[in-house]
Amino acid sequence: MGKSIETKVLHICNWYPNNFDPIEGHFIKEQIDALNRFVPSDVIVLQIRYGKFKVLNYLASQREKICIIQMPLKSWFVKEIFSSLLLWFFLLFTYDASKYSIVNFHIAYPLLTYFYFFKKRFKVPVIISEHWSAYHFNFGVKKDLKRIKNIFAHQLPVITVSRSLANDIARFSGQSLTAFQVPNVVHQSFFEHSETKPGDEPGFFMLGCWQFPKVPWIVLEALYQLRLEGYRFKLRIGGYGPYEDELRSKIASLGMEPYALFIGKLSFEEAATEMRNTSFFVHASNYETFSLVCAEALCCGIPVIASEVGGIPEYLHAGNGILVKENNVRCWNEALKASYHARFNRELIVAEADKLFSASKIGERYKNILDQINKSGR
Repeated sequence: MGKSIETKVLHICNWYPNNFDPIEGHFIKEQIDALNRFVPSDVIVLQIRYGKFKVLNYLASQREKICIIQMPLKSWFVKEIFSSLLLWFFLLFTYDASKYSIVNFHIAYPLLTYFYFFKKRFKVPVIISEHWSAYHFNFGVKKDLKRIKNIFAHQLPVITVSRSLANDIARFSGQSLTAFQVPNVVHQSFFEHSETKPGDEPGFFMLGCWQFPKVPWIVLEALYQLRLEGYRFKLRIGGYGPYEDELRSKIASLGMEPYALFIGKLSFEEAATEMRNTSFFVHASNYETFSLVCAEALCCGIPVIASEVGGIPEYLHAGNGILVKENNVRCWNEALKASYHARFNRELIVAEADKLFSASKIGERYKNILDQINKSGR
């Protein structure tokens, strides 16, 4: 019989908000904060990153220790070695893992690349939480990544934000997984429903970090076709990223400036206001492990039109939006046309989203999974 989780969980993170990047891995912190409603924990952030040599070693709070070493080396192997040495140092001299009920690694690579060398240091169950779409794309390289695949040969339980990501990891590693799902948390203090109503003219809103694998220009081309057919609408696009100039150029080349506006980077408050003031949130991508922006729109009561890829279909359905089967202009044109006749109950959308994405529900689900793993002695 395993121990009850009545003391603390030790979270060891490779991504986490820090003084280099205050929003890096914010979704990991939000999951941990949700769990802290039920289970106290300590967090250590261990990261080797590329850049001019610099060391960050500080307490972000009484329970959060940040240790990041920036160095001008891009080698994967060097990063793996230094990450493992950093982890080994903290386990030997700073944190006694046996004093915790469970140890939760967030982002397995590179911290767990050489887990077999120090797994005996852990006298309690060890689990992995994953958010990384890199498994779907083989980390953007063609070579066989045996060292990363071998992480999952230890048969550690894995928590993912979607079943799609769990399937990606299983395919990538060639291992059968004991997998559980804990979605991302939505900041409902920002993304909440109100009685704000869209204007008379249908409105569409897009928001994202505009980079691969997003394909927003397909939406622009589909809306251009709608305009030629006499449909009226307004489109607003928020966000930033490498595709920003291409998006602006696409709007100009299609002559869509009068009814399509790129508004740039937005705060949480500004993004939530845009969502509440639109008719539909629109999201075109070739893959998403989860898509937090779609979940945020649903928490505002806004129906979503999104690509039927990755983890999105696990929560988006005919009752809260429209799934687009293929990312081409024809399919997106049909989906956008359908939105003009579709009717959605915003209160029901919000009620369902609250059950899926609120911090209280996710914290409780997270705790129950950890209890289950701990009792099984995994």
